[in-house]
Amino acid sequence: MMLILDSAEVHVKYSPGFEVQGQEDKVLWLHKSFYGLKQSARQWSKKAIETLAKLHFKQGKADQCLSGKMERDGNRTYVLLYADDMPVVGSTEKIAKQVDAQLEKFF
Repeated sequence: MMLILDSAEVHVKYSPGFEVQGQEDKVLWLHKSFYGLKQSARQWSKKAIETLAKLHFKQGKADQCLSGKMERDGNRTYVLLYADDMPVVGSTEKIAKQVDAQLEKFF
């Protein structure tokens, strides 16, 4: 059984067979989000947007799932956040692959 106390804290009871004797009434506090929690998608999106900002991408105003970057030479690169995918499109295939390689270092 899962108890969600607020958007930042998630507590879970021990699974049957994993209880610690004398501490059956205690719960575990999760320090990180994991797949399947309601807030996992939000946490993933937040982390992805922070990472893109570190790589000098600007988040779109009309569509916050789309981030873009323009280089000094006029080349553009766009990254779309879609569920747990991040497709990259660039002015050239080389630029798109470079950004993809940078993102792989983080994810």
